[in-house]
Amino acid sequence: MRNVSDLLIRAVDPHDDADMDGFQDVYAAAERAEDPGVGLYSREDAVAMLTVDSSQLFDGFGAFVDGVMVGESVLMGSTRDNLELGQVLLAGSCASRPGSATASRATGTSRSDTATPSR
Repeated sequence: MRNVSDLLIRAVDPHDDADMDGFQDVYAAAERAEDPGVGLYSREDAVAMLTVDSSQLFDGFGAFVDGVMVGESVLMGSTRDNLELGQVLLAGSCASRPGSATASRATGTSRSDTATPSR
C-alpha cells in the first residue's frame, strides 16, 4: 500500500484526453464496484459538466500515483445562491486511499475560491 504523501492531487483538465480517460475510468470502476449493472454518465457528460457556465460550480480533482489517476473528487454547487452549500463526490480504489486527500483538496479549494464578502 502506498502512503498518501505519494499522491499528486491536482485539478482535472476537461480538455486533456488522458485526464478525462482517467477520470472516467476511476468513476466507472467505483460505481460498478457498488452495482455492476449501474448506468453511467459518459465521458462526454463529464467534459460538459466540467466546462459548465459560471452559474454552476463543478470542479474535478484527480489523485495520481506514478502518473495514473487512482482517485477523484468533484466539488459541486451554485455560484449564485446558497453559497454556503455544496457537495463533494469521491471515487477511488480502496487500496489507494485517495479519498480523504482529494476531499481535503476540494474543500480547501472551495473555501479559498468562494469566500463570502463582508457586508
